[in-house]
Amino acid sequence: FVKVKLNFIDQLYPDISMSSPVSVNGFPFIRNNKINDGRLNTIWSNIVAHNNSLIFDTKLNFSLEMYRLVAGHFKLNEINPPQGWTVSTSNDLINWTEVDRRVDIELPSIFGSYTDFHMSTNVDERYYKFVFNSPSGKNIGLSRLQLFSRQSLGNKIDTTK
Repeated sequence: FVKVKLNFIDQLYPDISMSSPVSVNGFPFIRNNKINDGRLNTIWSNIVAHNNSLIFDTKLNFSLEMYRLVAGHFKLNEINPPQGWTVSTSNDLINWTEVDRRVDIELPSIFGSYTDFHMSTNVDERYYKFVFNSPSGKNIGLSRLQLFSRQSLGNKIDTTK
C-alpha cells in the first residue's frame, strides 16, 4: 500500500478563502463565521447563522476526498454537535447533488477532538453545502470543518515520497 497524504485545501490553495463560507441561507456569512477561524475555542452555531447549512466556494473544481468535523465547548452554551448531515455539491449554486449522508453519528464532545469522514464517491465540484441535523431540536455547533483533497492545482501529489 502507498500512503497518500491528504491535504487541507487552505494549504493547497492559499488564495481560496475556505475560512469564509459564501452564504448561509442566501445571506452573506462573514462576521459570525467561526467555523474555520483557526481557533478551537470559537464555534459556528445555527443560533447565529439562523440556519443549519454552510456553503463553501472553492473558486475552482477540486476532488473532495475527506472532511473533518471538530468538536468545541458545547456543554457550556447548551450547544451540541450535529447528529446527522448531508453534503451536496454544485457548480452553479442552483442545481445540487447529494454526495454524502450521515445519520445517527455521535461526534466526540471533548474539546478539540475530531472525526474524519471519507467520501464514498469521487466528487469534483466548485461548491460544497453541508446541512446539519440538530439532535432533538437542540442548538447545534461545530468548532471547525476542514476539507481535504489529494489534488494540487490540477496535479496529483506524488505518492512515492
